Amino acid sequence: MNVGMKLLAIFALTHALTPKYCIHCKHFMNTPIGPEYGKCRFFPYEEEPDLVTGKSTEDYRYCSTARQYESMCGKKGKHYVNVDNYNALY
Repeated sequence: MNVGMKLLAIFALTHALTPKYCIHCKHFMNTPIGPEYGKCRFFPYEEEPDLVTGKSTEDYRYCSTARQYESMCGKKGKHYVNVDNYNALY
């Protein structure tokens, strides 16, 4: 195996073993309550407009909900996109 293939294998293995925490994802949205109650911009609620005002409220599902269901993000974090400097998001 040449050096390039070894480096590629190491990178792939490291990437596969790195945990995918929502707080490090570009879709993560912090809440005033704290990151434990963070929401995911990838999964908005599909709500009907208010029948009195006609306005729609934009809201998102909790990250914990999205990670519970394999049909959404699941334990493996299917829609996870890493943010290198996640502190800059807050």
